[in-house]
Amino acid sequence: AVLSLPIASCTKTVEPDDSDHDDTDDTDDTDDTDDTDTDDDICTTDEETPYIVEVCDADKIYPGTTLFYENWNRKIVEIEPSGAIVWEYEIPDDIASGSFGGGDLDLLSDGTMQLVVRNSGIWEIERDGSHQLVHPEPKISHDADRLSNGNLIYVYGAGDTDSDSQVKEVVPGGKVEWEWKAGDYYADSFEGVEDEGWSHINGVQRLGNGHTLVSLRNFYLTTILDENGDIASEIDWSIYGSDTDPHEPVMLPTGNVLVCLQNDSPYQAVEWDPNLKDHVWTYHHPTPMRTSRDCDRLPNGNTLIVGVKNNDTTPQDTDENEIDESMMIEVTEAGEVVWQMTLAGVSADNSPGRFYKAIRVGDEYVND
Repeated sequence: AVLSLPIASCTKTVEPDDSDHDDTDDTDDTDDTDDTDTDDDICTTDEETPYIVEVCDADKIYPGTTLFYENWNRKIVEIEPSGAIVWEYEIPDDIASGSFGGGDLDLLSDGTMQLVVRNSGIWEIERDGSHQLVHPEPKISHDADRLSNGNLIYVYGAGDTDSDSQVKEVVPGGKVEWEWKAGDYYADSFEGVEDEGWSHINGVQRLGNGHTLVSLRNFYLTTILDENGDIASEIDWSIYGSDTDPHEPVMLPTGNVLVCLQNDSPYQAVEWDPNLKDHVWTYHHPTPMRTSRDCDRLPNGNTLIVGVKNNDTTPQDTDENEIDESMMIEVTEAGEVVWQMTLAGVSADNSPGRFYKAIRVGDEYVND
């Protein structure tokens, strides 16, 4: 089944790829029918599910399951493209003693899930439900990555001050190998800033050259640090508005940076070329989005975006029952929505909504 939405605003377009359509051979009708049924099956389900798939183009999506954490229900869920639940795990009380708003879920190379819990630390969870606290840390939020050397790198931005270490690299459960204090570089420039913390850092990525990319939400900056922690370069997202709240910037293999923006930004996602010092791709959803918190570039060139759909779109709309709903979308390079899932009829409540980040688990696992 193929459902569709209008093609959204996008500043880079591509010509349709017709290479898979060959009308010269009509001798194998049986195989064509079977292939169509298979494609339809991944977009439809007879199971009851709260995850309502409003758009699913089996020919254009990046195939695989989608793994995510529900902030307020406190459970990890994996779904098929149809919205059918493959696996779910209710967080037990010993983990749930922390706070989950803006929690980060990663899938490690061995299939273990890594979950960031504010005021608690970094947990590992197996498919059978077994779990362990691998690094206790009360000052942690938003993002943590397992590095190739086995160390953990993570951020603290939920309630941070200019005297805190916003980034730490640690041996799991042990000593600090490297840390960075934003106050050493930005204390004067952003004195007095306060919005759920001073910097409200919400993302970190260790780059191949040893540099470290960090996302400083309250400063509207993505900053790249050298190995000593000194500032190597900056991207100022305030060029897109006075309140853009950047989230989850990641450097792509091309060297470009993909980021989610929101509030008064005209775009939910921007791909920035540091050499050109300009964007090379942008995305704007046809239905206004209240938040956009996670953008992942998929192996087929599509982009998976997590956010909240703003259903109260007009000033004269006074429907007290109107609610904002958490959603995920997959869009092509040309801006076409080829998959859209909404937690329909359930209020997203307060920011960031019920979903914060999502992972597409396919043949080439994507976990930026």
